[in-house]
Amino acid sequence: MNEKKSLETFFDNIQDPRHHNKLHNLIDVVIIAICAVVAGADTYEQIENFGKKKKVVVKISKPSPWDTLP
Repeated sequence: MNEKKSLETFFDNIQDPRHHNKLHNLIDVVIIAICAVVAGADTYEQIENFGKKKKVVVKISKPSPWDTLP
């Protein structure tokens, strides 16, 4: 029962509540949010600022059509 799972597999069952404005893949948003909270973020604004200031690049899932990273 010591089964290893990737983060993508672990969070695979999360349903995306967003109906529009999906600029980023949900798994990427979840991972950035977790990192921000571990770093001390308490609000949505702080999580957003963490992602922007740290220029966090998370590419766990398939690229979205908006991805412009080489």
